[in-house]
Amino acid sequence: MASSFFPTGARPVHQHTDNALLSKLRQKQGMLLPWLALFFVSFLFYIFDSGGLQISNLILVVIVVFSLGIMTSLFPYYRTIAITFLVWIGYTVFANMFNFIIDSDTRLLLAPTYYFYNFLVFTLIFSLFMLDDNRFKKWIAVACLCAAAAEFTAILFTLNVSVRAEGTFNNPNQLGYWALATTMIYALCKLDKPLTVSDFLLLFLCCAAAAFSLSKAAMVSIAVALIIFLYQKISVKNFLRIFIILPLAGGAIYTIWEYILADAGTKLVDLSVNRINKIGQDSDDNAAGRNYDRIWRFPEYLAIGAGEGGYSRFTTGIRNNEIHSAFGTIIFSYGLVGSMFFLALMHRILYRARTSALIYLVPWMLYSLTHQSLRSPLFWTFLAMIAADTALRRLRGDTASVNTV
Repeated sequence: MASSFFPTGARPVHQHTDNALLSKLRQKQGMLLPWLALFFVSFLFYIFDSGGLQISNLILVVIVVFSLGIMTSLFPYYRTIAITFLVWIGYTVFANMFNFIIDSDTRLLLAPTYYFYNFLVFTLIFSLFMLDDNRFKKWIAVACLCAAAAEFTAILFTLNVSVRAEGTFNNPNQLGYWALATTMIYALCKLDKPLTVSDFLLLFLCCAAAAFSLSKAAMVSIAVALIIFLYQKISVKNFLRIFIILPLAGGAIYTIWEYILADAGTKLVDLSVNRINKIGQDSDDNAAGRNYDRIWRFPEYLAIGAGEGGYSRFTTGIRNNEIHSAFGTIIFSYGLVGSMFFLALMHRILYRARTSALIYLVPWMLYSLTHQSLRSPLFWTFLAMIAADTALRRLRGDTASVNTV
């Protein structure tokens, strides 16, 4: 029987949903998951400028509209997280509006809208995951594989190994982050599953995409995610399966490398190694280059925050843009008060999550040291899956492996 938020033999925490309604909600989930998979694939296509509306945004809004019944019915299971999330969003509105009075940069008005959009992403993913997590994971894993294959194909058609690849995105860093985020989401879908050929294929395609982007942060972070994934899968129990799968996966990867990438593959390795060796040598590989220095150059903003915009106030002579760090953005843009609200939200989401899921935050944190990744719906999808997985395990009374990798 498919697992759900009403596990067999367990009494639900809230008695607001009867079996007839539950059956209807699951049926609706089955109709919505193909559209959610389409959202993940359409996320590849950047038609308009970065930061603007894309096809994937419109698809997700439509899914949310048709999922309102599901999200409302399951609200008791994420009530505390939702309230904390909305408090955080409320503070981003306050901080940005306060700074808009000082500097009338319209980016200050737009910043909270990204977080509200991601609130919808979070609640949607949480709700659909809770209804039937096995079916959810199957659809999302397939969507990740399809997206990875499509992106790899797009990279090959636009390949120029003398420059950093963008694929279907607007810049190489977007490609690198997408590859990392897709790997992490796929890994959550496969946490309780044995190693398969499709796992190796997904890992290869995403690692290749990160390498083609030549994003140093993405390459280092996805390498860490790869190590975590393989460490979790390789065991004496799975040795026979691995012994059979490795030659098959190796043969498929060799075919792609030898007959599709050909000389480009060798050049890609050289360029990637060169980029990694240059870590710390480029002009933006330091605190000032990533605009961290604003934190100590403008300490007057550390109380309530400087907002996300009006960057001309902090021109350092290097770049007139945002802090290239999720952590730096939280601290400087929302100050000590906003940082506490954000930490409270992270605590609500990640509390009692199993270590085998939490450990995938490590590659995300590495990447976020040098990039602002908080506005990406893929990040909030990742967090929603962890939160929903934790909620389900608590309802089933399954806490045996909460603290195991």
